[in-house]
Amino acid sequence: MAVDPNAAYLSFGIGIAAALIVLLLTFGSAVTMLLPIITAVFGVATGTMVITLLSHVSSVPSSVGALGGMIGLGVGIDYSLFVLSRHREQLADGMDITESIGRSVATSGAAVLFAGTTVVIALCSLAIAGIPIVAQLGYLSAIFVITAILSALTLLPAVLGALGKRYDALRLPGLHKRTSKAIDHDNSGWARWAKGIARHPWPPLIAAIAILAVIAIPTTKMIFGQIDTAAGSSESQATKAYNLNSAGFGEGSNGPILVVVKLKGDSTDTAALAKLEKAISADPDVLAPPAKPFPSPDGSIAVVTVVPKSAPPSDATQALVDRLRVLAPKELAATGQVAYVGGQTAAFIDIADEIQKKLPISILIVVTLSFLLLMVAFRSVLVPLQAAFMNLLGVAAAYGMLVAVFQWGWGTDLIGLSGSVPIVSFVPLMMFAILFGLSMDYEVFLVTHIQEEYERGADNDTAVVRGLSRSARVITSAALIMVCVFLGFVTDPDPTTKQFGLGLAFAVAIDATIVRCMLVPALMVIVGKRNWWLPKWLAKILPKGSIEGTGFFKKLDAEEKAAAQQS
Repeated sequence: MAVDPNAAYLSFGIGIAAALIVLLLTFGSAVTMLLPIITAVFGVATGTMVITLLSHVSSVPSSVGALGGMIGLGVGIDYSLFVLSRHREQLADGMDITESIGRSVATSGAAVLFAGTTVVIALCSLAIAGIPIVAQLGYLSAIFVITAILSALTLLPAVLGALGKRYDALRLPGLHKRTSKAIDHDNSGWARWAKGIARHPWPPLIAAIAILAVIAIPTTKMIFGQIDTAAGSSESQATKAYNLNSAGFGEGSNGPILVVVKLKGDSTDTAALAKLEKAISADPDVLAPPAKPFPSPDGSIAVVTVVPKSAPPSDATQALVDRLRVLAPKELAATGQVAYVGGQTAAFIDIADEIQKKLPISILIVVTLSFLLLMVAFRSVLVPLQAAFMNLLGVAAAYGMLVAVFQWGWGTDLIGLSGSVPIVSFVPLMMFAILFGLSMDYEVFLVTHIQEEYERGADNDTAVVRGLSRSARVITSAALIMVCVFLGFVTDPDPTTKQFGLGLAFAVAIDATIVRCMLVPALMVIVGKRNWWLPKWLAKILPKGSIEGTGFFKKLDAEEKAAAQQS
């Protein structure tokens, strides 16, 4: 996947501009608006510097800058927004600035660390697929997530401390008054939405599952492939050269297949190569008889170049590769030479086949790790089970959209493509790891608020209503920002970047709305008190504590209050 630096910069610019608008509408202050952007950009810049240093000692895929930057910018803004929102709430309650910064990092910062660590683990787990390029993309993308976490937990608190009360400066009069107004979570629009779900949980549950299931239907038709240069920008030199080459020598000339023969070094070699050439020429999908075999300097190896009639990513070319891998060994069996079918076209086919085999295993590992982390975090068995089911449903819907848009060509003209293109083999695998990690952000933020209300003595339905009403505004704002950032990368001329950008944007949008604001609360209302069920034997093993550590601060506040009363 070739990356145009200018296009990547444009994508970043569009994403940041859209995020600035959303943040301004959310906070009503120019200074507050800039804080998450500055923090995220600093994290991306740090990650880029680390990648640049690594490129001097090892090979780095050219696409990692765009992909890692996309992820780093999105999660960086999100993580900063969570910490900043907690700080604003605490200041509105009259807390001291220094105390508020410390508690924001200790509570929301802890949730950011937990969610970010999950993203890193999910990305690093891609190594299990055993495909070097995918493992590299996972490791290097994880670096951007790590720098985003560090930036949100170090730079943002330092800037907030330096600004003090000025963090809310340069206010937009009417807008700031509305956004800074204390929210009555029990009577807000989100509270009414949550109460409606609590009263009638089955209709939204069924509707949410039905919507996601319908969108996910095309996933069953997903076929992995490769994108060749023809799908790129028509203005690029590479695409112009590709098209000229296709016009003069056939589409297959852009992706020749190499048959590499290990020779015996005796008199049978010449006859064996001639027999192989004749058999290859007889295949109807071969454009012309192969050129004379090209020998190695020592005469131990010969390469036969085969030019298909069809383009490199076509089904006909893949079928030809499969036939050659049967034909070549068969034709050489009598004389004892050994043949291997390779070249870039064959390599992409092999990668796609390998990913298709490893995808279920990778999914199982990521789901299992996420389940264990959530079980430890919430000391519950059913909450992580629900999360795993809903996350899988959301990812399946995102895959379905990818197939409909890119593989079937629905609306490709709206995103700058002239027609359908194959689903790049490593995109679904990378997307799954990224999305499963990102969905933890919203799951942790929502369920933590629900659990807090439940532990305060509220019944299950009330806890769900209050938890959703307190967290939904931040979740949807954070998701909208991330969607804007990801959609900015759809403007990139590279089709693979478009697949990542549109796929991630769509997945985050449905996760923050249909999944978190409909499916999760409806299912938690239906399950009731059993949400927090944990076998006694498991309770003894699991460590005690909460992600945000709110219990510690409640105890600390109670002790300080008691001490003040005694004095």
